[in-house]
Amino acid sequence: MTDTIRVTATGRAPGYMPEFVAREFGYFEAENLDVETVVPHDWEAVLPGIESGDWDLALGGIWVPSMFLGKGKDFVVTGQLCHRAGFCVVSREPLSDAWERGLAGRSVLVPGRGGASLTMFLEMYLKEQGAEPGDSRIAHDLTGAMMTELYAGGVGDALMTERIHALRFHAQGHHLAGDLLTDGGDIPWSVYYTTPRTLLAKESAIRRFNHALNQAMTFMNENPASVYVPQIAPWYPAFSAEELTSHTEAMRRAGMWNGTQLTRSSYLRWQLGIVQGGLLERPVQPEKLIASFAWEG
Repeated sequence: MTDTIRVTATGRAPGYMPEFVAREFGYFEAENLDVETVVPHDWEAVLPGIESGDWDLALGGIWVPSMFLGKGKDFVVTGQLCHRAGFCVVSREPLSDAWERGLAGRSVLVPGRGGASLTMFLEMYLKEQGAEPGDSRIAHDLTGAMMTELYAGGVGDALMTERIHALRFHAQGHHLAGDLLTDGGDIPWSVYYTTPRTLLAKESAIRRFNHALNQAMTFMNENPASVYVPQIAPWYPAFSAEELTSHTEAMRRAGMWNGTQLTRSSYLRWQLGIVQGGLLERPVQPEKLIASFAWEG
């Protein structure tokens, strides 16, 4: 008997590729799963989608279930997809080798319409590197598309953007100041989460969903991107096959996909970042947020 898993995602980033590899290369089918995925126009729609039971899993940032825990919306994290943040900082003028300090006194555009992750991550990373975020003028709260258009039109000194877009700017003469995919460290950037009610009803199917994703990640890590990107490329019409292949190779090398279990060090690191971002008073203990099968223990 085939079970259905319905995923409502906050976007369709290249880092989400294992879900489509699992779909296109038969890993879901081998687990007797039929997986449906939708990306709502407004990312906040993922929450009523899983609360109503219309969708089984939400895919997005762990900061969302973290900040809502005990505040009227309790969710359970069932697995991790992205272990890295696939973003870069580009600038109009070259920055010093310590680009984090080179942002001082400059205007930095950081997309935020899709959530709080980018600004929180950048500020956390700057602090980790001994820089002070308050020394820069960080603009946020607008969509990635609008921020990119503004930067292209001359607004701001630097832009935090997806790595593919950063490389496009680099080809136009802008400077690739910092590559957070390679230098930003491990972080539970994108996770699946659901309601306790759905987990109780569908735990077996969700465990098999994770197993299929793990199989897909292993396949992706053990084979060149050219083996599977052509079959996956139609899911990413905004990028050329060449861009997607190159970026996928970079993600493989950086350790973007290391399994569906969350790791202690990266989880605690990001919890502190969310606290610094003002959305939590203190880190959430993992056993309160993460399903046992999704945690390394």
